[in-house]
Amino acid sequence: MLSVLRLWVLAALFLFVASRESGDVYANDPNVYELTPSNFDKVVHRSNYTSIVKFYAPWCGYCKQLSPVWHKLGKFLHKEGKYGVHVAAVNCDKESNKPLCAAYRVQGFPTLMSFRPPKYAPGKAKANSKHVPEPYNGQRSLKAITDYVSTRIKNYVDRIHGLKGLPEFLEGQGPRVVLLSKNTNISPVYKTMAIDFLSKVTFGYLKTDVAEPASVTVDGKKVQLPIEEGDTLPILLLWDSEKGEFSRYSKGKLTNKHEMEAWVQEQTGVKPSEGGLSKKDKKYYAKYRGERVHDEL
Repeated sequence: MLSVLRLWVLAALFLFVASRESGDVYANDPNVYELTPSNFDKVVHRSNYTSIVKFYAPWCGYCKQLSPVWHKLGKFLHKEGKYGVHVAAVNCDKESNKPLCAAYRVQGFPTLMSFRPPKYAPGKAKANSKHVPEPYNGQRSLKAITDYVSTRIKNYVDRIHGLKGLPEFLEGQGPRVVLLSKNTNISPVYKTMAIDFLSKVTFGYLKTDVAEPASVTVDGKKVQLPIEEGDTLPILLLWDSEKGEFSRYSKGKLTNKHEMEAWVQEQTGVKPSEGGLSKKDKKYYAKYRGERVHDEL
């Protein structure tokens, strides 16, 4: 009788471990999308964000080794950095997911793949537009993957060539945001802000070595930039074409995308189409992550 009981306990333990081994590893992670055939296109292909997807099997040793990195990647890109990148995973051991894994020719675990969106064109239909898949074969460290996906974020920021080029940028239609920075490269955070307000607010980037008082002439009117002696870069400005004046972001360092986007929304009355402040995120995207419903510029 005792031996039968032991066999029963061992069998139950085996089934418990097996069920744990086959479960969705990221189902409870609020920063990682656990994707299936029913939501893959919604998250990956119906967004202007780039996606980085881990195709995995729960029993795979290499997948388990990568799991802590993937959790950290999701936390940094989604929660902390708020980059325009979806961190996602597909459990290829699930029978219902196998056709999806086969469609992307997944032959080993883990397979990492980025999906970069097509260039947005106003008025152009996106129904058949698919993001371009690209295998990632680089180092599987947090820094290496973060650096890689940062280069895959689409850029919709207009470069402004000095103060002489600022009036031409300001004369365009709709609200205008300008970042003055000494850095040559546009940061992932600022690129993401341009994506979040795509086709609603235009973002410009003016590289300058110093912050000093200056004025520009817009539509024949001389306009002073809200910059004083002793100010330091970077500086974020918003142009109000109706008032013919600038507003300046003054809520601290330019590291919190959520606060900066809330400021843009407050100043313009325009809500972002993507990102944490959008209806799209709250209504659709949040339910596909574990949550159920900072980078210097």
